[in-house]
Amino acid sequence: MDENSESTSAIYAARIDGEGNYYARYSRKGINSSDREMRSYDVCTSADAVHNFNDMKFLALGQNKEILSVSPEDDEYQRKRIRINFKEPVKKGDVYSFEYRFMWKSTIGLYTGDTDHFWIGDCRHVSICLTFPHELLTPRFYLVKDKNIIDELRLLRREEANESVTYFMEFDNEDENDGIIFYFDGQDSDMSIDGISYLSSPEIVNSKNGEKFSIRRCNEDDIRDIYKIEQIIEKSNAATESVLHSGPRSGKLID
Repeated sequence: MDENSESTSAIYAARIDGEGNYYARYSRKGINSSDREMRSYDVCTSADAVHNFNDMKFLALGQNKEILSVSPEDDEYQRKRIRINFKEPVKKGDVYSFEYRFMWKSTIGLYTGDTDHFWIGDCRHVSICLTFPHELLTPRFYLVKDKNIIDELRLLRREEANESVTYFMEFDNEDENDGIIFYFDGQDSDMSIDGISYLSSPEIVNSKNGEKFSIRRCNEDDIRDIYKIEQIIEKSNAATESVLHSGPRSGKLID
């Protein structure tokens, strides 16, 4: 985001594959509302993944699809701030637009349930379009303001020709809300993810080393502790604590 500009619209589109890789294709359009020229725009992204900027295949394109230079201003493992440099300075009152693409590896828990968070504080109109390899369990969009969920938004769904499923929405941010959260529940079927056998039972086993973990239901203190950890990792991009409280009623904690 850039405090010297006004974003009139933002499009958040992403494709998630069967391995949980997140392929983002975002774009923004806005007006330079400051008294000085805009030469760049900083964007931020964070995820539960551990890799550096070079792994993300970050690409930025200008309004004529020209490639824009980018530089990582903050390259922590799970949080990135990327500077996108415009070809020409954007003068006061002029419109700017750009697209940026990147990938987070193995970051979405397709079978355990997960969230995706979108900053909309500086946007008038927002479009979100997320494509998954299969149907999700109870997908929802939530509206956030002042770190609290204030409403559930209308979710639309369509099946694609390749049997993937897209969930999407559009929103006019007239009340200057802060964010939108996409949420879906985990599934109860038996499955194996990243070498860990996940079973509908009180115990899971790491198939690589045989280590066993017990599973129990989360209590209020557990949820609060998990939220503190998420705040440390994702900083200002962390979910609100109420999202964890409103998650699947069969939520479990691994000891």
